[in-house]
Amino acid sequence: MPHSDELKSRMVQEIVLSAVSILGYEQDAVCLAFDEIPPDDWEDLYHDEITTQPERLYKKSGYTM
Repeated sequence: MPHSDELKSRMVQEIVLSAVSILGYEQDAVCLAFDEIPPDDWEDLYHDEITTQPERLYKKSGYTM
């Protein structure tokens, strides 16, 4: 699902505030990027990159495909 620039900006603000608070970083030390996955590509990505590398996930989804 595509997300609006407003939602992405709000998310970035929250992540940056968390990094500053939890990790003690300065705001200027935090950099974020988003890779939006087209809905038609999600199932392939889920199987190729998520289910094959569960050890990389710090937060797992509540569903399977």
